[in-house]
Amino acid sequence: MKKIYSVIFMALFLATAGAFYMEGAPQDATASDKKAEEVQSEKQEETVNPTQEVNETVTAKEESSKDKKEQLTEPAEKVVEPSQEPAIEEEAAPTKSKEQDTIKIGDNIYVNIMDREKFAHMSRTASKYGATLYALPNSDLFVIAKDGEPIVYMSTGVKSAPVAYVNLLAELFAEGYDEYKRLSENILFSAETGAKVSVDFGDYIAYGIDVKDGWIRVSW
Repeated sequence: MKKIYSVIFMALFLATAGAFYMEGAPQDATASDKKAEEVQSEKQEETVNPTQEVNETVTAKEESSKDKKEQLTEPAEKVVEPSQEPAIEEEAAPTKSKEQDTIKIGDNIYVNIMDREKFAHMSRTASKYGATLYALPNSDLFVIAKDGEPIVYMSTGVKSAPVAYVNLLAELFAEGYDEYKRLSENILFSAETGAKVSVDFGDYIAYGIDVKDGWIRVSW
């Protein structure tokens, strides 16, 4: 009878132990190790990833800084400044034109005779007033012109000029007219007063001075 109870007790004990083992049995050690490795690997990846991100950030910053440096070191575009060299000026025209070789008065062409020794006194007097002496070829007609305009007309026995050039006219009689006493003085007197002057020395030596329309005329 005791053996029967012992068998029943052992059977119940074994059944209870088996049920406990089925519900609470530990997992396979290999599976547990694998999970541990995966967990450890994930932790390492989580640890490594931030470093990679930091490295990537640093690399990006370095590249950005390098780009900025390259941009800063790039040579600036050369600014072409306007030339400071002054433009070449055209050669200035001479203030005084060369004495004309000829001058046309009416239908006549007069030629320059300033270099003729025979008329040296008239040439010097004309030059003193900035004028030029001309003569009509094959005639006894002369003119003194200034700036292309006649200021003294001359021919045998007659000279005339604007009153404004009375001094020039008077000086033309300063040489070679000694027998015509006080002629230059009377020319100035007539121009100043407008008086008509007539002087006769006899022996066909005489002169007359008159002023008309702004011109003074001397005949002898």
